Amino acid sequence: MENLMGVGYQLTLSCIKDIASNVDGVYVDYDNNRFAVIVPLQDNKRIQKVFGVFDENFEKVEFHSIVCDKEQADLVLLLNNQKKFNYSKFIIDSDKVMISASVMVDYATPDILEEVIIEVAENADIWEKRFTEQDIY
Repeated sequence: MENLMGVGYQLTLSCIKDIASNVDGVYVDYDNNRFAVIVPLQDNKRIQKVFGVFDENFEKVEFHSIVCDKEQADLVLLLNNQKKFNYSKFIIDSDKVMISASVMVDYATPDILEEVIIEVAENADIWEKRFTEQDIY
């Protein structure tokens, strides 16, 4: 596996760690291809967990954050509102609604990575509050 992790992977991972620090967040490493960034939100009273996964060839990194259980969401409302996002989209995985975005490692600049992580965190928090009226995830 080590030979698949090229310079792009190392630079991307380094940028993600720097972004976590720059936004006063926390980077948590799970293994070679999974991590999390704990992002404090603008009011500094709440945080949002953004999970990251590199694909099997370490060419793409996907970010996601849980919004709510599928049965709590108005799916038509989600579809009608996702056009407002720059990088992310709603997905349903394992009966959870999530905000998700992916970036190709070769094009992952620090600015884009930070924008993606912040967008995923902020939108997940907004929609979580809208559907659950709580801060669960």
